[in-house]
Amino acid sequence: MKKIFLLFFIVSLNSIFANSFNNGWEAYNKKDYKKARLYFKKACEEGHSSGCFNLALMYINKKGGEQNYFIAKELYEKACNAEVFRACLNLGLMYYKGQVKKPDHLKARKFYKKACDGGEQKACFNLGLMYINKEGGEKDYFKAKKLFKKACDKNYAQACYNLGIMNFMGFKEKKDLPLARELFKKACDDGHMRGCATLGFMYLEKQGGEQSYLKAKELFEKACKKGNPNGCYNLGIMYKKGKGVKQDKEKAKELIDKAYALEEEEIKKNSKIMF
Repeated sequence: MKKIFLLFFIVSLNSIFANSFNNGWEAYNKKDYKKARLYFKKACEEGHSSGCFNLALMYINKKGGEQNYFIAKELYEKACNAEVFRACLNLGLMYYKGQVKKPDHLKARKFYKKACDGGEQKACFNLGLMYINKEGGEKDYFKAKKLFKKACDKNYAQACYNLGIMNFMGFKEKKDLPLARELFKKACDDGHMRGCATLGFMYLEKQGGEQSYLKAKELFEKACKKGNPNGCYNLGIMYKKGKGVKQDKEKAKELIDKAYALEEEEIKKNSKIMF
């Protein structure tokens, strides 16, 4: 009888926690952010760790009230301790950017690692970058490569691209151009346009496999249409030189001008190439 009562009590508690959390979502979707905050706060206090996480996001994004990074950090810590690994990732980002105090890259590494171990692929990628850039500890290309592979295997396109770059350039190891091709293709297939443009370049220059002007052109066109300056520029060069296509200097100029405009736009947005 005691076991039955205990089971009922646990199920009832879960139902209560879920109600507060679900009510929070309902209010959020109706854009009643103040009410959503109240429900997520209640869910968090009742032990629903995802309620803590959502409330932290609202404090970060100034939804339904003040922006407060310090409270957000405490809420993320609570959720992270309960193994909401996205909260660990966000904690890592906060420490990396210095959103509470000054940047603390050592702590950023710690939380990225926990999030990565919990299956957050962006955390694996970010931690890999920190090893590349010697942030918060040693520089270690081997560990970075391992982390990028882990994220790439779970279809994190940027990690596949960076891993491709590492194999393309060597990074203290022997270059592996055929593997670089595979990785750029995977990145491209997952929507990473720089991966498409780089793969196109490898087909154009016969690096790591067959030469194919047709495939190069298709890949440059795909990347260019999606706003990648490298794709537009390389396609323009093909038309300028008549390489694999009928020479068309007017079209070449149009594409190269577009590439420069896109590149300037990227700079204005403070877009950074990862390597």
